[in-house]
Amino acid sequence: MNRICVLLVSCLITACSQSTMVQAKPSGPIVIEYDIPKNSAIGETVTTTLRFVAKSYLQQLVVSVSPDRGLTLESGSDQQVFTNIETGAISEVEISINLSDSKGYAAVAVETTDTNGRIRHANKMIKFIASDFDTTQLKTIDGSAGNNIDDSTGEQLILMPAVVV
Repeated sequence: MNRICVLLVSCLITACSQSTMVQAKPSGPIVIEYDIPKNSAIGETVTTTLRFVAKSYLQQLVVSVSPDRGLTLESGSDQQVFTNIETGAISEVEISINLSDSKGYAAVAVETTDTNGRIRHANKMIKFIASDFDTTQLKTIDGSAGNNIDDSTGEQLILMPAVVV
């Protein structure tokens, strides 16, 4: 009985003296926003803008974009460096991509330096999907463009938009 009490007390002391293993990750000093082109076909070059919103004053912001599976980077592959960025300021990088597959990925790596010289990193993987199927190209029986097609029984079919995965 005494050994159990000693063991419990020693476990309790050890547990209380250890710092917690799970700590909340501090929020980064930058928010990465982007627009995905709505109509990007395989083999077509499209342009999109990456926006970086500073949550605090930054001495330096370094942005690198590199292509991953399914796409090539036509422009915007060089590192972009921004300095003296005020809180709330938006820095933009425009990139041109060319999808070589039905979906592709671009890796965005950001390195920030704050006023104390502390360097932090943020990464984001952006997924681009080719949209080869366009419902506006479909015709109704009367020949007008639209999303409704009559079948031979006279019932109307309503086409729903879909995403190729």
